Amino acid sequence: MKLSAKFAGAAGAVALLTGVALAAQPVAAADDPYTIETSSTAKYDGIYTVVEVDCPAGSKVTGGGYELGSGTEVLSNRPTSGRGAWTVGVSGKNPVTAYAICTRV
Repeated sequence: MKLSAKFAGAAGAVALLTGVALAAQPVAAADDPYTIETSSTAKYDGIYTVVEVDCPAGSKVTGGGYELGSGTEVLSNRPTSGRGAWTVGVSGKNPVTAYAICTRV
């Protein structure tokens, strides 16, 4: 299966400058104010699939993105209104992994 990944915010800058996709797990050192969170837990409502990634308590989302199979249409890729999470919505009942870059506030 061909995969596609897209990152916005700080993650997009890292991927663009390095050409390297970000890890699918938290990668921050203990004193690093940033973490990368991930989730593949999807909610399917019969029309589209949504995955939301929460930031840890005391953190806000500064960027995010997704990874999915080819042929899937991305409908949304954005922070939630309170900036405590990143949400990705795709067409149909398709698997998607969402990433959130979180920073302590």
